Amino acid sequence: MKKALLALPLLASVLAPVSSVSAHGDYESKFCATDAQKAQAYEFVTKTRPGKPLAVGARALNIIEGTFASGLVGSDLTVGTLGTAEKFREIWASVEKWGAKTKVGIYWSANNKHTFSFPSYVPMSLPDDGSGMQDIYADDGKGIHSHVVRDDVKGIFATRLIIGEHATRTVTFYDSTGDLIWGIIASEANGKGEKAAIDGFEETWKLIASMPQICAPH
Repeated sequence: MKKALLALPLLASVLAPVSSVSAHGDYESKFCATDAQKAQAYEFVTKTRPGKPLAVGARALNIIEGTFASGLVGSDLTVGTLGTAEKFREIWASVEKWGAKTKVGIYWSANNKHTFSFPSYVPMSLPDDGSGMQDIYADDGKGIHSHVVRDDVKGIFATRLIIGEHATRTVTFYDSTGDLIWGIIASEANGKGEKAAIDGFEETWKLIASMPQICAPH
């Protein structure tokens, strides 16, 4: 079975399982939120625990995180699109424009239960080696190392979860199982977040919003 690897030098490596590539329509039929799940997700992020990252709501409601995220598309909180290798390249290039020395958070959730988050600079892509994986390293190789199978990125979302005057801003990537590959945190509910990350997030939001929206009525 293929693996998507997140490696932090001098710390333990984390392996996230990736299954075989599935068709877009198949992904939507499996992971788009039902009307009931949409209502649950929206209530959670606006009333129950506003400002909390997607992983918190998905775990609390026992909904696959990719499904939870899709349930917010169509509101003013989230935009999302079906992933392809080319869309991943384009959207990740937008994230890289936030700046290699811009501080962000990285989070990853194992099996929708165990969430890990840590500070990082924006990871940047290495030259393409033709393997179909995108090698993305932070801090000139001294930070996180990620090896993402581009064809298995099936859902891509930008989310702005508001609490008071602040918001948790994330860009998240999901694989063909609906599980999180990783998420990039531009700002947090406590107001923490560099201006470069927040400004960059808004541009990435516009890019994803310009694409056909995932789980939209056909």
